[in-house]
Amino acid sequence: MKLEAISSAAFVLASRSNGLDGITFNNFMRVLVYELSIKDHIPDSIRFPLELESFGRIIVPFLSVPNVEWPLLNWEGVKMSNFTRTRNHDQIDCKFPLDENNIISIEVNNRIEPFGTPLLESSFKNIPCNSKIHFIVLNKLVRRFYPNFSRKSYSDFLSKNQNLAKKYVYKLTKNGLESVSGIQNSPDCVPGSIVIFVPLYK
Repeated sequence: MKLEAISSAAFVLASRSNGLDGITFNNFMRVLVYELSIKDHIPDSIRFPLELESFGRIIVPFLSVPNVEWPLLNWEGVKMSNFTRTRNHDQIDCKFPLDENNIISIEVNNRIEPFGTPLLESSFKNIPCNSKIHFIVLNKLVRRFYPNFSRKSYSDFLSKNQNLAKKYVYKLTKNGLESVSGIQNSPDCVPGSIVIFVPLYK
């Protein structure tokens, strides 16, 4: 619960850093690395992959306190949204709408041991279908997913879960968004949505 509370506060604070107009996603990520104590200051810029240029322009709304609804959301010139901490059976921990069709969803994993391949596969299957951006906040990430790639690979997993094929996967570090060892994003398609691992400890 502690990690979930810390994560919720960080997302809300980062969303509010540009005021009621909301904040572009690439700038939101700059603030998030500070709010999650990944960096000790807000950097002037962070690495943002070229293929995610359109995602960088997405406006993250000015979020409410968790599970408290704004009395009015459609004020002219204002971009606001309600931040919800969900029930356990919803499979995710937090979410908020980006627009009528898409949400940002957040899973918080409290396990002490590194987050590995079995957890990746179960988590990915639980990502909401309308999630444009899905965060997985955790303590530690394994060095490589699918280490014995001669037996099984991420491609094998995708072949059985075609709905995940257009999800691009990254990890958030102090430098920005980086590739994840053992996971190959398809160069043959434009990313329809993204998954971002947020390991708080090395």
